[in-house]
Amino acid sequence: MPLFDGPGAMSPEAFAQLVGLTGALAPDVEVSLHRLNTFGLAVGCAVAAVRSGAPLPHNCLMPQRSRSLAL
Repeated sequence: MPLFDGPGAMSPEAFAQLVGLTGALAPDVEVSLHRLNTFGLAVGCAVAAVRSGAPLPHNCLMPQRSRSLAL
């Protein structure tokens, strides 16, 4: 199940909580994430999400408006 933060505004703590809650509510579903780096939070959110159990982080290092570079 992909979790997407289009504006790129969620904090690492909030993303970790979202991943944890999603995993608790749907334990048989593999959680992935897609984040934009609009505010420079994408890498921190990816680390927090992996620590919370998401095995498939995917980030865009550049803000969406400058043609995202996928990681």
